[in-house]
Amino acid sequence: MKRKLESNGSGLVDLVQRAYDGGFLHQHKALQEFLTDVINAVMGGRQSRVLSATSKEIYSTILYFCGQMAHDWVSKVFLGPSISTTRNIKATIDYPCVLGLHSTFFDVAARLMNAWGLIEAPFILSEDGSALQMRVDICSQGGEAHVFGFSGSSMTVKSLQEFTVLARERTVASTLYAYTLVPLIDGAPSFPLFSIGHDNGSSSTFSTQLAWSIWMYVWQELSARGVRLIGYTHDGDRRLVNAGHQLCRYPPDLYAGEESNSNVLIDETPQSVLPIQSRKARPAPIWLDHPVLPPYKIFAQTAGLRSFIHIMDNVDSLHKMWRVKNQFLQPHRRLDFGGLLITPSYLQRNKELLGLSDADLDHKNKQDMRGMEKVFDFCRQSAKSRPLGENDTILQVPDYRKRPHVMVETDIVRENVRSSGAENYGLYMFLEFGHRYLRMFLERRPIDIVKDAAFCIMFIAFWRRDIDIRARASAADTNGPRTARYDSNCLTSQTCHDIVFTCTGLILSVKLLREQFPSTKIDFSRFSSGFSEYFFQALRSCTKTSNKVNSSQYCQIVKGVIMSLMREAQSTTGLPVMQSKRGMAKSELRISEDWNKAGADYWPSDTLMLSAIDGEFEEIKQILSLPLCSEQNMDVHNLWTHEWVLPGGKGARVRGSKKARHGTSKDPQTMCLGMTKEDISENLTKPYLEGIKVGANGHICMSD
Repeated sequence: MKRKLESNGSGLVDLVQRAYDGGFLHQHKALQEFLTDVINAVMGGRQSRVLSATSKEIYSTILYFCGQMAHDWVSKVFLGPSISTTRNIKATIDYPCVLGLHSTFFDVAARLMNAWGLIEAPFILSEDGSALQMRVDICSQGGEAHVFGFSGSSMTVKSLQEFTVLARERTVASTLYAYTLVPLIDGAPSFPLFSIGHDNGSSSTFSTQLAWSIWMYVWQELSARGVRLIGYTHDGDRRLVNAGHQLCRYPPDLYAGEESNSNVLIDETPQSVLPIQSRKARPAPIWLDHPVLPPYKIFAQTAGLRSFIHIMDNVDSLHKMWRVKNQFLQPHRRLDFGGLLITPSYLQRNKELLGLSDADLDHKNKQDMRGMEKVFDFCRQSAKSRPLGENDTILQVPDYRKRPHVMVETDIVRENVRSSGAENYGLYMFLEFGHRYLRMFLERRPIDIVKDAAFCIMFIAFWRRDIDIRARASAADTNGPRTARYDSNCLTSQTCHDIVFTCTGLILSVKLLREQFPSTKIDFSRFSSGFSEYFFQALRSCTKTSNKVNSSQYCQIVKGVIMSLMREAQSTTGLPVMQSKRGMAKSELRISEDWNKAGADYWPSDTLMLSAIDGEFEEIKQILSLPLCSEQNMDVHNLWTHEWVLPGGKGARVRGSKKARHGTSKDPQTMCLGMTKEDISENLTKPYLEGIKVGANGHICMSD
């Protein structure tokens, strides 16, 4: 062969020999193995050679991402394996991905955690839903028909009669809920766990108690396999929010004897909850004693025979801030704070100066991530434009492991609004609140997150107190005119509640993570349900003709992601992982080498956290105490000390609220916005919890 190549003048042998002698092939092990397979096929034929691990991975990747036609073309050019051989290779790491809860999924998750070296890392379960194409798909597998599209799990039927019974018992699913395990570690990939179809318009297929049963099953199964789950994050569905209340407000003993009604979703009964008498002592809940914080706690839940784990709940920040931005931009709402209007008119008039566009300020553009960031004073910076640092690679590619684009703080919008005059001070306070809320989920120190969370809690508290005071002050009687309403001058009650609930949970999570993961650096941006949305994005890019996903196609997408994660974790070839144009990037995500090497000063003590909350109270007091004087009104107005005269006797009901607030004296009273930290807890945070009651036998009564 050497003589033949030399006679043809190709010079291939000389090039290969020079590369080998110079040691260049040793630097490219994957290329060396692939070329060896090609030469072996040239000399001895395709049938007799044994493929290397590199070639197996290359052809499996081509088949999955590019299809059979591309695979056959590449295989013909480079004398690779046949399509049947590649499918057999692919099947060795394949597993059946179906809808519903199955123990196999948890086994695969635990195996992936071990392969990636993340078994000791903290995880959160991300939940998100997407509209489904309302159709039923039947996939043939080994003489049986696997049915996708009904509510609950997918099912296997063996006859037409079984399918008929199934169709009569189940409704067609309108929403697909995907559950993803997200490690709270910088650069770590997320892992799809399971997915379930629901008829979102009916509480019969998805309810608060069913969500609670799923949560309990999941934390028990993961705990039994050594996966360290600490909580859940979701898109703010009220059924899940109610389950979060049940999780973070009531001690587990109140609902320890409840039986789960989830046989439609779960193929096995979760580990039974033991009677209280047979358990060992339950660990104390995680909480922080400060008058500003609502009485939420992170309770230790029963995880097994004699084990407990602390579980928390969190509402996704992106979904909440989409709501906040849309309520701010809605033309029929008139947000104001202390009589100061909070409208987008200044932003619309000066959008070129502020770097905003019409799309950023369009209230119909509801899920515009980049527009939301720009309104609340953030911008996106490409990682490739960052100056090279000490850790950058020799290929001049910045060592930015987490994201191709990074959200960066600016002060363009807020400073322009603040300097524009007293009439826009309400808008400035609102933008400062939104900026601080989003800033919590950047890569920052835990103590800074505690400060911003406390600020947001107190801002909502003072805003609702202001609405209450002005409504009572302007009410001559119960039917008189009012200048302030909860339903039009403030964020909705659900949005306010979700903000207070999440901020409290983040503060408590700092204490939880400090006690259970003292050496771990936490990436708080991963408290998000967006990781489930990544898989929906990948599926929409495959469907091309519809923005609604298909449940059977989703299972195929997830199967491919699992296979890719397995190959990357177990691969010794050094091959890069194929990237998808949409969805979860994989090879760009690299786990930080020092994720489990947090310094001694990384986690704040309880004393430091309490001091930080007190400091935020003084800061918000300073913001509200600024003397305001506009060109239209030369009188100095101080939001903190301005006294409002309230009518005597029974006060007027605040329109838009469920409960009337009454005066305690027949004589006129005066009240100002300023209040102590104890007043915040007593009058403003506890009413958020009044909608949830404990019924007979300790069952939680929650409305969906």
